Amino acid sequence: MVPTPSHTDTHKLPSNRCSGVEIPALALEAAVRTYSAGGQWKRAGELFDTLLTAGSPLHETTVLSVFDALATGKQGSQCSTLLAVMSTRAAAKGFGEGALSKYYNLTVRALVKEGASDAALTLLTRMAMDDDIVVQRDTFNVVAAEMLRSGRTSDAEEVMELRDFL
Repeated sequence: MVPTPSHTDTHKLPSNRCSGVEIPALALEAAVRTYSAGGQWKRAGELFDTLLTAGSPLHETTVLSVFDALATGKQGSQCSTLLAVMSTRAAAKGFGEGALSKYYNLTVRALVKEGASDAALTLLTRMAMDDDIVVQRDTFNVVAAEMLRSGRTSDAEEVMELRDFL
């Protein structure tokens, strides 16, 4: 579903220390995944932006690692921004929103972790109403639990009813 990057794609690093150095796209992707796995979401995001700006085709594991790192790092707003970029990019390549289901679910969780429960609830509701997007059961549970924690019992009940309906 996601195009495989070419071994010959190269990009210049946006760094004063390495300016002018050509780095293969696959090496940059490996660095993104390494930074993501190490919890260095900011560095991972910077390199990932380099790949996005260059229009490089990306491996799904690389994209998923960045979303996962942002979610773990409680960076919900950045996850939302990246989701919008990936959605535009997917649409340009003829992919529907369903292809981004994993990223939608991680974005909702990141928003909850960041404390943006209203944004998480809005996105979850939008996802649930879109037939193409697969909402993971745990995503409903995370949002409902946050609603309960913040004393919003009626919102939590609505989330659980929506989960059971779907």
